Amino acid sequence: MLKHLNLPVTAPVITVVASSAADLVVSSVSSVFAVSASEKWLTEESYPVFSKCQNNMDTTADFLTIIRNGYLAKKDTVVVEFSKAREELTKILKTEAFIVDYSVEKAKPVNKLIINLRYFDKGLPAVTGIKKITKPSVRIYSGYNQIPRTLSGAGTTILTTSAGYMTGKTAREKHLGGEVICQIW
Repeated sequence: MLKHLNLPVTAPVITVVASSAADLVVSSVSSVFAVSASEKWLTEESYPVFSKCQNNMDTTADFLTIIRNGYLAKKDTVVVEFSKAREELTKILKTEAFIVDYSVEKAKPVNKLIINLRYFDKGLPAVTGIKKITKPSVRIYSGYNQIPRTLSGAGTTILTTSAGYMTGKTAREKHLGGEVICQIW
């Protein structure tokens, strides 16, 4: 029967199982299952590095995905956890008319950023595409004269510079290069 499950077939082993001397029991079990049952489970308490790994994610990509999914689901508003970077990105989206408005809701333990999405007549979304350019594993930097144009100027490139987050157009005017965050159209 174990061959059908693609598990290794091992000879039964006689094992003595006891939680105390009074509970002495002799059992015949497969050693494969005995090993897995006796393994210590890895938890955040015993290995605190796991809790650090859970928070090591690209929050900008997560933010852009929430907005993209909000438009795909035809939602009027989306709610994300507040951060200064997300608020700066949201300001740019409002300035470029990709969203209607946004507000910050004070809440515990984390403040929320409420974003009102923009739709045109017939329910067409203001955002038809979002592309994350830089990634945690591969950072993409650009000089001011090499900032990519999104759809020949029909979209917006957002980057972070020494002066903060700004559109590609503003960065070119100020002669600032930086890390290319995303393109939105």
